[in-house]
Amino acid sequence: MTAPCHLTLFPPEDYLSEDARCRLRHGGACPCDECGIDTKTSTEPFYFVHDEIWVEAGMVPDTRGFLCLGCLAKRLGRALTPADFPDVAINRGRRLDP
Repeated sequence: MTAPCHLTLFPPEDYLSEDARCRLRHGGACPCDECGIDTKTSTEPFYFVHDEIWVEAGMVPDTRGFLCLGCLAKRLGRALTPADFPDVAINRGRRLDP
């Protein structure tokens, strides 16, 4: 009799990037909490906003949750501005208006 083989197809989530964890949980998608659109598609850029903007939109910083740019602006009740986005790599070189 042979010992059972323990094959791990995916590493534990602690070792995965935020993007990889998101895709595993949602079958490849990161749906907007408001409208359900996949926020990881090429037409909907992944972005970061300042924590105070996220809170103003009714979200909780450092927890799972996604909003497309249109729904973020809708929740804020105003157009997004460059000041809403921190200067981080993921935000550079992208057009982030809804």
